[in-house]
Amino acid sequence: MKQITVLAFLLISIAGFGQTNSWYKLSTPVFEISFPNKPTASTQQIPSAVGELTLNLHMLEAKDGDKEDILLYMTNETDYPDTVVNSKYTDRLETFFKGSIEGMLKNTGGQLLESKNLEMKGYSGRQVKIDYQNGVATIVVQLYLVKNKLIMAQVFVKPDKEGNTDQKTFFDSFKIL
Repeated sequence: MKQITVLAFLLISIAGFGQTNSWYKLSTPVFEISFPNKPTASTQQIPSAVGELTLNLHMLEAKDGDKEDILLYMTNETDYPDTVVNSKYTDRLETFFKGSIEGMLKNTGGQLLESKNLEMKGYSGRQVKIDYQNGVATIVVQLYLVKNKLIMAQVFVKPDKEGNTDQKTFFDSFKIL
């Protein structure tokens, strides 16, 4: 019996050493998501039709793009003026998401491959796939409007590797709080 206990302990210990893929959990007051490693935070000011907006970005680039399936992981949280953009204005949501997607296409020079509606915790969202630079990468984006905040999670993935395990882990960890 003592040998079985020792053997079980050794197997559990060895199994624990094999788990080298611990992800970094990023938590904000609005959402949480896990990255393969700690992302770099930055802010960016952009002009818009509703005034200047602040983008709160978190990015993690692939260390070796030739060997990794995902070239870039990124999140964005942007506050909009509450009186203009808010998830409670359900009659404006389709126009808001359409404009957001058109903006992404314009900014990346990409072509829309797919768009579908999402919902999380009662908030409307979209998932889009964009062909970036004629097949260099596929951009997969999930975006939600949570009150007056646009939150986005996105990856730039090699086109033939879209839907891989790391991409699935990243998006499965994306939670509205």
